[in-house]
Amino acid sequence: MANEEMRTGAGGKSVITHYEQGPDGGFAKKRYYCSSGKPTIGWGHVILPEEKAELWDATIDAAKADSILAKDLIKYEASVKKLVKVKLTQNQFDALVSFCLNAGEGSLAASTLLKKVNAGLHAEVPAEFLKWKYGTDPKTK
Repeated sequence: MANEEMRTGAGGKSVITHYEQGPDGGFAKKRYYCSSGKPTIGWGHVILPEEKAELWDATIDAAKADSILAKDLIKYEASVKKLVKVKLTQNQFDALVSFCLNAGEGSLAASTLLKKVNAGLHAEVPAEFLKWKYGTDPKTK
């Protein structure tokens, strides 16, 4: 795989934590519903059914939010590494990991965004990012 050794960089984490804020700013200490209607906590982490017992009524601190984000990043980094067939720059990798965090691996896998990345059509990629908003597939609007 072309990007096997890559990890989300400090710049990527900074962008994610800047944009993945709870309704009161900063990380979300308690569960809230994101713009896609999903139960969310921390830095944009969607609470999975198997996490309900631990996180549903929890109040988390910054260390827990960061720990959850670190686990999410490992998951979505693996998705990007699996799906992207061309060598990426650090910023490109970070942007695609952030995309996966928001929209999910399945959305990236089925997207025109991925097709253009893998085809090396770098000039067309920014417009593909702009087609996505609030974790929804632009084809369903």
